[in-house]
Amino acid sequence: MPRRAERTSRRAALTGKRYPLNIRTTFEVRSLLEVASAASGRSLAQEAELRLERSFLDQRLMLEALELGYGKGLAGMLLTIGEAMRASGQAAGFISTHTLEGAQNWIGNPIAFLQATEAAVQVLNEAKPLVDKPMPLAEADAEIISSFGRGFANAILEEAASGVSRSDATADRAKLLHTFISAELAERFKEGEPREPLIVQASGPSPQSPLTLAKLSKPAPRAGAKK
Repeated sequence: MPRRAERTSRRAALTGKRYPLNIRTTFEVRSLLEVASAASGRSLAQEAELRLERSFLDQRLMLEALELGYGKGLAGMLLTIGEAMRASGQAAGFISTHTLEGAQNWIGNPIAFLQATEAAVQVLNEAKPLVDKPMPLAEADAEIISSFGRGFANAILEEAASGVSRSDATADRAKLLHTFISAELAERFKEGEPREPLIVQASGPSPQSPLTLAKLSKPAPRAGAKK
């Protein structure tokens, strides 16, 4: 069993000093590092260090860009939804296929996608503003607003699937969305037809049976909630 790495003390840290980090990589990763090292003229250790530093920088830039684009409140909600969907989707993908590949490719797994959807809905339900009293709204306005959710969603789904917008004002958004979604998702968005609900049937008492997966779809009580 490899020895556990010692934690570097902040007090002992010296500017510019390099501290050892013993790691093992796959043959493919080492080969990529060797090619990059030869092209840049850096040593293998320097190339690995640079790429590790960039990974942390990229993560910070992603978070800053998310906050800049959506504001802190919505950015936090999107991150929460994303983490909840990924955690539940990967777990259900692994249990339903018994493979790491199933966990990684959970978006294409109907059972795993159902659990990820449940996770997203749970987060959104908990994020709903509390209503102390009815909000006054004219009947005509209420009728118009009632179609906003589905209407705007369908328009954005169309943009994501095609990369084309019906308005010049959202042309850049359409191109961006289309660039980031997979071809599989684009095809799903193009269909635009409601799908039959997934029915999970019991097949036995195994802890990893469809019966267990069906139970997972039930909303879990919040921590501290009354039973």
